[in-house]
Amino acid sequence: MSAEETSTVDPASPAFNPHSQPITLFYPGGTNVSLPLTVYDFYKLKALEWSIMFAVQIGACGILLILLTFLTNAKKRKTFLHACNMFALVAAIIRASLSLCYYIGPFFDTYTYFSGDYTNFPYTPRYVSVASTATGLLLQIVIHIALIIQVRVVYTSVKAKLLITLLAAVIALLSVSLFAIVTVQSGMATLSLKAYPGGPIYDAAKAVLAASICFYCLIFVLKLGYAIYQRRVLGLPKFGPIQIIFTVGCQTMIIPGTHLIFLSPVPP
Repeated sequence: MSAEETSTVDPASPAFNPHSQPITLFYPGGTNVSLPLTVYDFYKLKALEWSIMFAVQIGACGILLILLTFLTNAKKRKTFLHACNMFALVAAIIRASLSLCYYIGPFFDTYTYFSGDYTNFPYTPRYVSVASTATGLLLQIVIHIALIIQVRVVYTSVKAKLLITLLAAVIALLSVSLFAIVTVQSGMATLSLKAYPGGPIYDAAKAVLAASICFYCLIFVLKLGYAIYQRRVLGLPKFGPIQIIFTVGCQTMIIPGTHLIFLSPVPP
């Protein structure tokens, strides 16, 4: 946003719209920059939406963490998969909390955000934002590990397990590698107080992540679909829990994939 002189506004004019009138921010040197109230309202509303989203993530993951702690039997608590799930929930809470600090901290201060003036900006908020992105990468790694373990359980054949594991590992490594690059780029941009531009690597990272989600869901859906087919052969066509899980699995395979590919929110 470039500095410009305050435009003359005539409140008595019939064309005057008080909801879109400009507000003026002054730099220490005396120059100023003007922006319409509509722009201010738009970004503040977006900040509120993202804050609500992160707050919901904290609450949902916290409740699920408590439920898993008390409802999981002692035998399953000792498994590596349970440890991954618990760690993922803790990491998700930490990431959402750190991301929330972006919108309630100095990064989203009205003057700083809309003027682009980061003079004497403290380093602590920068480190918090970098930690948020790094925690997101760690969360993705744990989720991939947990999902690879679960897809191995779906098939009993040794060859099928090996093939699925190798394919899932390749997809996971590619996804994590791309997001590791994005994490470094985003961290460097944050420390230097520059906006992260995104670009082909970020788009590719989201596309591969969407493909990996679709892949894991496809493995589960195919197995459930075959189980439903076997039930029909045995004369058990009743709509039950397996059919419900199958339907939800199909939705989970499609909806998050389209969301990750076609929406490009810049990571905070």
